[in-house]
Amino acid sequence: MFLLSQLNRVVFVLLMAMILHMLPIHNHSLPSSASVTTSTEDQITNPTPQTTSIQNRSILPNSDQVAGSLQPSATSAQTEAPATKDSGTVNWVRMKGTTEIRTEPDPSKPDLLIVTANEALPVLQQTGDWIEVGLNTDQRGWIRKSEATTISVPAADTQLLKVNKNTSVYLGPDESFDQAYRLKATASFIPKMVSGKWIEVAEQKDGKPLWVPTSQAIWTYGEQPAIEAWSQDVQALSSAAKLKQKLPLEGKTIVVDPGHGGSDPGAIASGKPVYERDINLAAAQVLANKLKSAGANVIMTRTSNDQTVSLAQRVQISNDNKADVFVSIHQNMYQQDPSVSGTITYYESPNSKQLAEKIETATTGQLSSKQGQQNEQIEKEQLYVLKHNTRPAVLIEGCFLSNPSELNASLLPSYHEKLAAGIYQGIFSYLHA
Repeated sequence: MFLLSQLNRVVFVLLMAMILHMLPIHNHSLPSSASVTTSTEDQITNPTPQTTSIQNRSILPNSDQVAGSLQPSATSAQTEAPATKDSGTVNWVRMKGTTEIRTEPDPSKPDLLIVTANEALPVLQQTGDWIEVGLNTDQRGWIRKSEATTISVPAADTQLLKVNKNTSVYLGPDESFDQAYRLKATASFIPKMVSGKWIEVAEQKDGKPLWVPTSQAIWTYGEQPAIEAWSQDVQALSSAAKLKQKLPLEGKTIVVDPGHGGSDPGAIASGKPVYERDINLAAAQVLANKLKSAGANVIMTRTSNDQTVSLAQRVQISNDNKADVFVSIHQNMYQQDPSVSGTITYYESPNSKQLAEKIETATTGQLSSKQGQQNEQIEKEQLYVLKHNTRPAVLIEGCFLSNPSELNASLLPSYHEKLAAGIYQGIFSYLHA
């Protein structure tokens, strides 16, 4: 019995040894506790710590951002990203050098604005070699793709203008308006409208629009400035501006008539297919902004280059609204002699002659240094919009599209600004004579 008992024990030990030998035991070391706790998979399946840290931040992301932070990502699991207002980005363009922003994707169309290197604008769309950019909530323009570099900007950022220290901020788009402020430091503003060489900003003073020169503004992006922030950086209104209550053209009705339009392009330059209608409208829009800022009731006979308005309709608008002034804006053409240049202002009735004189004098003064115009040209002519107009009415030819120098200038905001400034000053002088 004893021998049998010992034999059973030996058999049992041998069987156990055989079973253990057959098990798949590998000689790998077990993971440490540190590597287990920092495992990406473990943190993704248990996102509670990440959620808690987001809720405790002083600036909370929106619901989309919170959801995004919980998506499987090795980076987000190992390091917590800094808090931001918006985790998304949008495409902008940064200018490589001086760039002309045009009204349409066509080099023969007028410029809305000229920007310089490193200024940035938001991308709206791309068509072929052209990119459409935003200038504010309403205005847009086009640049060549080759003139800019695409960049990514935080989607939460706002389009801004950085305006240089010591810049004068005006109550209208002309230096003849009262100065509202003189910036004591560089300030940020939100752009509202580009008009010639001026930009209206969203901020106001006592309910009145504020304007800054384009030459002193840099187009960029960032956080929307608080009203308190920019108002602390400016000096108070001048005593003259404070005392001034009534706007200079308040109660006056001005009809601004951009010549041609729609199916009637007007004069067409040779060599470069520049349409007169486009230049007329560009200058007329700048003029309208000056007149409105002075308090005038401005009526445009057309507001786009697609509109076709008959001569009779233009006259009727003036007569029906009992306009204090009707001004029709045109550009000239004289192919026989490309050297001919300058402005010509036409009138028909005796009560319009003084208006023509005032406008021609002021406009020649604005444009003479650029266009070589020395003598004022005022002519009596029985043009339809003048002959049938019962109101004080003039028609001005701003430049000659047949003159190469004036043709190139006609596409630039500086020309639209000077032509509009001259007409505005002439109207102002006439109405205050």
